[in-house]
Amino acid sequence: MQKDVLDKFGESLMVNVRDYSITQWNKTINGQLKGETAQRVHPMISELSGDQKEILLSLVPEIVDTVLHHLLVLLEQDEDINVEVAAEGERMSSLREASDGLAGELYTEDGWIARFSRQIK
Repeated sequence: MQKDVLDKFGESLMVNVRDYSITQWNKTINGQLKGETAQRVHPMISELSGDQKEILLSLVPEIVDTVLHHLLVLLEQDEDINVEVAAEGERMSSLREASDGLAGELYTEDGWIARFSRQIK
């Protein structure tokens, strides 16, 4: 049951944080967003060649995954932070106790990225 709750957390993290962040930055790079950040970075990006934009687009998931990796390491190692997760009537009182390495849950062919993310590298 803890694995189900852990996977629910992972799925939410992939869809609501990873996928959303990658999509937002892809749209910013491609000039599809008009917000404050987009207006600030668009002049810099508009000077890049098509190949350079493709490189930038390929780096976005790598950068997002690095941030997620370090967030999960923090949640696992900092004893002052405790994340409790509930899903479908099950409650897990400590996220760190449900995994033998939270950051490792991201990777491999059966990790959270492969199973839950729509933004595959």
